[in-house]
Amino acid sequence: MRLRFRNIVLRDFKAGDEEDMVRWMTVQTEWHDHDSPWLAERDFKAFDPEKYRSMAREYLQRPRRFGERSLLQIEDEMTGRHIGFVSAYYIGKQDEPLPAGELSYRIALGIDICEPAFRGEQRGTNALLAFVQYIFCHNWPVVFLQTWTGNRRMMHVAEKIGFRRFRIKKGVYTKEGVEYDNITYYLEAKTFKKVMPVLERAKIRLCTLLW
Repeated sequence: MRLRFRNIVLRDFKAGDEEDMVRWMTVQTEWHDHDSPWLAERDFKAFDPEKYRSMAREYLQRPRRFGERSLLQIEDEMTGRHIGFVSAYYIGKQDEPLPAGELSYRIALGIDICEPAFRGEQRGTNALLAFVQYIFCHNWPVVFLQTWTGNRRMMHVAEKIGFRRFRIKKGVYTKEGVEYDNITYYLEAKTFKKVMPVLERAKIRLCTLLW
């Protein structure tokens, strides 16, 4: 599946992407400082490159499927460079991520631009816009997004495309003596239609282009 919007492409995982992920989880880890730095040490310690490569090979050997994706890779449209990924996960009523396989009526979106050289020129904004539209095409009436007050760039992008603050948890993380809050945003499909008409005009393409 490939969804092209402006200067980015959202696409399925393909051969070679696993080496980028290994590099992002072992060497080029700066992106995690913006994502969720309080989880970084745990995630990096638990990451096994060879196990991940094996899982990636198994995944790539499976038949490609139709239907809703919870993970798509971000590619720079001009260079074809793999630069990050978008993801979706379930959260409970208290906005806590649920264990894999546990379902909920709430879905939260995430985005990571892991290649610093490709931040800017609205790539993150465009990737999130396309992914939000893609998820709404699968009949979700509202989506959520979670970040922290140390990630001002993500807060700006979310609010720019219509996300509103839903819940704030104070003092979830302390860095260099400064306390930061966790923020959960929400965005209704009906609101998104009003603030992003250009995406509405592309809705048929985004909803029907599966491969």
